Amino acid sequence: MQDLSLDGVLKLMRIGHIGLTLVVFAPVVLVLAVVGAVFAGLGLVNLGVWLLYLVLFQGLGLLFSFIPDFDIYFQKAGVGIHRGETHTVWWGIEWSIAFSVYPIVGAILSAWMWYGGELEFAQYALDCLVFTPFAFFGVFLGLLSHLLGDAMTISGIRPFMPYDDTKIAWKWFRSSNLFINFGFFFLGLLFGGVVWSGVFQGYGFG
Repeated sequence: MQDLSLDGVLKLMRIGHIGLTLVVFAPVVLVLAVVGAVFAGLGLVNLGVWLLYLVLFQGLGLLFSFIPDFDIYFQKAGVGIHRGETHTVWWGIEWSIAFSVYPIVGAILSAWMWYGGELEFAQYALDCLVFTPFAFFGVFLGLLSHLLGDAMTISGIRPFMPYDDTKIAWKWFRSSNLFINFGFFFLGLLFGGVVWSGVFQGYGFG
């Protein structure tokens, strides 16, 4: 792995984190899909809209499964350290809240339009409110999956800094291990593929 450039190492780690995130999200997506089917059966939600929520939930998780490692560039520029602030639960909470603001604002604006006589915006307001927890936990769970992967490595992480400097390092492998990263990736494709295939077919979109 010594011949890999910085970009090469990042791409390799990104593959592993994406795979692990798909594994972590698979049972959550499955449970949420069942909940959505039950709610749709009761006439509480539209199945197509719920499926969109699930896709965005998974998408946010995948996005935040590798974003924390961009701090490597900050470290190279001398303005931070790798596995510093971006590898803490606090950073995850901050971004989870930030992404939750958008659907909340959408709900407020839709409610205002509804109050002004635009009745179709009532459903938009409700949809935005329902999506808010999907946005929050999609981002947060994506980051947690990243922290889980890094906790398995030799270098480890300090997820509660600066309030608690406890280091979690299970030292199972190096983060640049080719076989581990691709192993996680293919395992993620397997788990994610099975779950998402079942969701789309079960929802009648397969």
